[in-house]
Amino acid sequence: MFVSEPITVTEALLNALLRKKETAFLDCNSVQEGELEQSVIGVDPRYIFLSDESQVVVKSKEKTVCHDHKNIYDVIQSYVVEDEACDKQGFSSGFIGMFTYESARYLDDFKWLNRGWYPEVLGGIYDRYIIIDHQVKQAYFISSKLYGRDHVTFQSILDTLQYEEKEFEIKSAVIEPDNDVYKKGIKQVLAYIRQGDVYQVNLSMPYSVEFEGDLSMVYQTLRKVSPAPYSAYINYDDYSVLSSSPELFFTKVGDDIVTKPIKGTIKRGNNQEEDQYQKKVLSQSAKDKAELLMIVDLERNDLNKICQTDTVKVKQLRDIESYQYVHHGVATIEGCLKENVSFSTIMKALFPGGSITGAPKKRAMEIIQECELSERGPYTGCIGYISGNGNMTFNIAIRTLYSKKNTLFFHTGGGIVADSDVAVEWHECKIKAKGMLESLMQSEGRRYLSK
Repeated sequence: MFVSEPITVTEALLNALLRKKETAFLDCNSVQEGELEQSVIGVDPRYIFLSDESQVVVKSKEKTVCHDHKNIYDVIQSYVVEDEACDKQGFSSGFIGMFTYESARYLDDFKWLNRGWYPEVLGGIYDRYIIIDHQVKQAYFISSKLYGRDHVTFQSILDTLQYEEKEFEIKSAVIEPDNDVYKKGIKQVLAYIRQGDVYQVNLSMPYSVEFEGDLSMVYQTLRKVSPAPYSAYINYDDYSVLSSSPELFFTKVGDDIVTKPIKGTIKRGNNQEEDQYQKKVLSQSAKDKAELLMIVDLERNDLNKICQTDTVKVKQLRDIESYQYVHHGVATIEGCLKENVSFSTIMKALFPGGSITGAPKKRAMEIIQECELSERGPYTGCIGYISGNGNMTFNIAIRTLYSKKNTLFFHTGGGIVADSDVAVEWHECKIKAKGMLESLMQSEGRRYLSK
């Protein structure tokens, strides 16, 4: 393994790296206490993964291989080479990428789930990458021979970069959710709750806009407007994913696994006094407490499927975490995995995350499929890494934009329970959309035209 001397990742260098095709950036630009302060920029992947309707297509410079869709997670895991000699913390060569919400259809419990139109996996095997250690404020370029390629220098990567900035321009009005349609969906969910089918359903609504130009500019704006610890940017030819997610789906280090579901959101105050009041309102909200408790119970049950007996613990039942525009209610659940638990096994037990489906999970997902008018795609899927040292970290892809060619999409959503108020739920979703809309406005340089 080649490790460079410390390098300085300037804003100009970061911009150029993000414009480089097939770059994957896992960006912890806003870290809560106790979390790993490490960002990863993967460049020049050894393999590229992109699923179509019937296969996972794996591309390298030498050849293209197609795998039948039996279990998309097993296919990806099979390409990750173990590296026991590497650093036991964080990322050390392996997969960086995204799985859509609809990729859950490869799991036994959700084979009925409709296939989405977006690639169900988008990512690559990265053996050349930059580690940014925010704690010591240093960065290093690493090149590994683990996947059969010779070492390269960081200068050779620099020589491929283009520093000329490209403009981003919105080419249409932002198509926003229809208030009446969303209200109808909430009423359908409430009817199912009254019937006893479910306790909670997370219902979402889509936005879209046409654009031209460089989405890396939008991501750079997004990470400033709405910084979050599990942010990500993945840049491939026809597809890009931009995430400023505050939510940890799971992290695995050794045999230890942690999940941190979010339930309960309130906007920040305009001054310190108002902000503290808003935080207090959220902390005392009986509805939000009940929502999170339901999901904590669900996640505990899911973790117990793959963890050793009596090791699953609720470390923090409810903490209030603060971000740029909102406060969130967050729980922390941890456990110790059984022996030889694979990525696919973890996904089978945990995916999709309970905080973005509801409880019970399977029935909630059936209702979501009935009530939501569009596929979710990357939204509420997961973005992260599978490392050769056995470590894994994935976010839940909320606060996430994604593109296909020249159309950009994102969704917002919220948990519906028996005492949900339709107007309040609509307002909460609009608050959550603010960071994305603000990023588009600032990147484009003028106000968007709302339809």
